[in-house]
Amino acid sequence: MKNTSFNLGLLIYTFLQFIQISLTFVIPNLAQLGLKTSALTSGMLLLGSLLSAFFGPVTGRLLDSQGFKKLFLIGSFLAMAGILLYIIFAQKLSIALIVIFHVMFMTGFSMMYNNSMTIGLQQLEVMHIASSHYQGQSKQVVMGSQAAFIVLFIFILLIFACVLGLIKRDKQGLVKN
Repeated sequence: MKNTSFNLGLLIYTFLQFIQISLTFVIPNLAQLGLKTSALTSGMLLLGSLLSAFFGPVTGRLLDSQGFKKLFLIGSFLAMAGILLYIIFAQKLSIALIVIFHVMFMTGFSMMYNNSMTIGLQQLEVMHIASSHYQGQSKQVVMGSQAAFIVLFIFILLIFACVLGLIKRDKQGLVKN
């Protein structure tokens, strides 16, 4: 825990996991409750997450040839652009926009997620790698549960606001401005 480079890689790794788990909770609920799509369509919106599996080997090779800095800059730009576009177009989201923004985020996520842990672990002495990898996995589990809790808490607050009449909805159940 004294190695700053490892800690930075671990921090990136865990926060990316936090955001990704939050999105996998929010996107289907948004589609189903806000856009009135079926449960099947809502779940299929997360197929963009498969990009991470396909891009893993590709981004690993890019890490070897281009280095982490360039990969991280492009990845963070794509991930942040995807999130910002969700925010900017929040009132006008459609299935197509959700897919586009999620693919953007997941492409950036793929460029940074596994590679941040790889770079962090490379900064350690060989005898510390196994225990450090365990620390990364345990922090990932903690961040995942915290992400689910925080997003669920926000949803509960919104539901209470709707029930108490603090947020007005029209006849179709959509939020009024």
